[in-house]
Formats: sequence, structure tokens, C-alpha cells
Amino acid sequence: PWRRIELTRVLSEIDVSLADAAYDDPETFGKRMIECATELAQRTAAAESEDDAALDGSAASDADQRRAAGATQKVETDPLREALKLVLMMNAALLRRALIAPYASGDTASLRSTDALRAALDEDALLTAIDAVMRVETMLDRNVAPQLACERFATALSGDAPAF
Repeated sequence: PWRRIELTRVLSEIDVSLADAAYDDPETFGKRMIECATELAQRTAAAESEDDAALDGSAASDADQRRAAGATQKVETDPLREALKLVLMMNAALLRRALIAPYASGDTASLRSTDALRAALDEDALLTAIDAVMRVETMLDRNVAPQLACERFATALSGDAPAF
């Protein structure tokens, strides 16, 4: 299922955003994260629709085929929040990778963000950013607007945010 929703492509987009220090512009970074989550939610819905059609043994409707082909569709709030949490989890994974890179054996620099994050953030800042992911997820659970939550995450990454 991960291949069908192109999860690695989303991870690559997040990697580029972190490597390019896109978080220095919280509004743009927030929009990028929401775009990633929206695409992920749309692809997940299309994959689920295809699965349902296959289980029913029925042909997919024209609307389902357009969704499967990547046509733009409105995403419901709950699937978007779940996709955004997955995007945040991928951010945390990249941050953790940067944190452990100096101590890991083998090649840990295959992602652009690893070296860029190590250069931009010290260990304390990386730990703070990882902690911020959890706090932003809590914000989403409390129905804080996704854009605002992502902007808050960006400010935590840039070191401009006060403690949560």
C-alpha cells in the first residue's frame, strides 16, 4: 500500500523542504506540509476506492477513475489530519536521522536533509524539533488549524518559537 500512495515521493519532498531550510519561512513551510498531506490523503482515498471496487467485483466509476488518475479532489478533515500526522512523523524521522548521523555506522547522508540539518541545528535544537512534532500532533488533536500547527512546527525548527 505504501507504494500505491507514493509515500517515498512525499518523504523526498519533505527531505528537500528540510534541506533547503524552507522552515525559515513558516507560512510557506506550513503550506508545503499541508500540500504533502493533501496529496497523500487524496492518493490514499483513491487507493481505498480501487480496493473497494476490486472487492465488490465492480468496475470503477468514472469519478473513481479520475481520482485514481490523480485528479484534484476535496479532502475531508479527518483524513487530512491523519495524513498530516504521517507527514509530521516523516519530519521527525528525518530529524532523528540527522541527530544520530554522527554516531551511526554506514551511510546516513543519503538524504539531503541529514547534512543540512546537522549544519543548521545543534543537538539540542534537533531534540527540540523532534519534541515539537509530538506537540504539533497534540495541537491537531485539539482541532488547531493545520496551517497554524505547521507554522508553529516551522518556528520550532528555526529556533524562533517559545517553549510549547
